[in-house]
Order: sequence, then structure tokens, then C-alpha cells
Amino acid sequence: MSELHYRLLNGLDWPSVQALCAQEGGDHWSQPQWASSLSGDWVMGAFAGNSLVAVLVLQSGYLQAEVLNLLVDPQWRRRGIAQALLEQARCQAQLWQAEKLLLELRYSNHAALNLYLKSGWRLDGRRRDYYPRLEGQGREDAWLMSLPLAGQAE
Repeated sequence: MSELHYRLLNGLDWPSVQALCAQEGGDHWSQPQWASSLSGDWVMGAFAGNSLVAVLVLQSGYLQAEVLNLLVDPQWRRRGIAQALLEQARCQAQLWQAEKLLLELRYSNHAALNLYLKSGWRLDGRRRDYYPRLEGQGREDAWLMSLPLAGQAE
């Protein structure tokens, strides 16, 4: 396995992000959404050599930070990369003096739900009919989750 390295991404990384999105298959962010995050949010990438294999988007808010997107190339899943990115996001949120991290995920994304639960995240609720279904018609619910940050008020 190649040694991974991590670095913050910016607008110049759009071609790499676009390639990862195509490989990952489940992302539905538009190019303008990515452009906005790459220029204004904390976006950390994981690289194997020169190839972007994972990305996490974190946005700062009042006393909280939100994970807006987390993508891992299917060939690189189950190797601890998402966990490492989440830990870096937790550290960044604490630097921002956030009291908690927030995220939402598709109701059907059982692998991600298990990862978050094992990492100490709490289920806070369910948003009905939030996402368009990946396949077919209709809508899909979202799980709402949070992670209280150590040393911060709950």
C-alpha cells in the first residue's frame, strides 16, 4: 500500500476532486458547490502519491462545525482514511473553539453510520425525505448526527 499524505485543498485541486467524484460515484455536488467549498471551507485531501483518494469538507459555524462532505475512493475504503480525516476535522473544529461537530448522511449509508457510531458520534434525529434517491425515483431520509468535542461544553 502506498504511503498516504494529507494536505489542505484549494481551487487548483478541482481536477483531482472531479476525478475522485467520478470514481466514488455517489457524490452529487455540482461544480459551483465544490468551487465554493474549495475557496471558503476547510477541505482536507488524502493522497496516495499524486492521486487524491479521499476528501473531507468542513465548515465553521457559531460554536459548531459541520462535515459537509466526505468521499473516499472505493478502492481505498476500509483502510482508516475516513477515520483519519474525521480526526483531523475534529482537531480543526477544536481550533475554531467549536463545541460540537455536526453531519448528516443518507439513511441507506450503513457503512458510514457504523463508522460514525463507533467513533463516538450520536444520532440526533432523522430528516424525512431529505435526499433524492441515488437510484430510482423518490426521496430518502437523512440521519442527523453530532460529536461533542472534548474540553468544550456539551
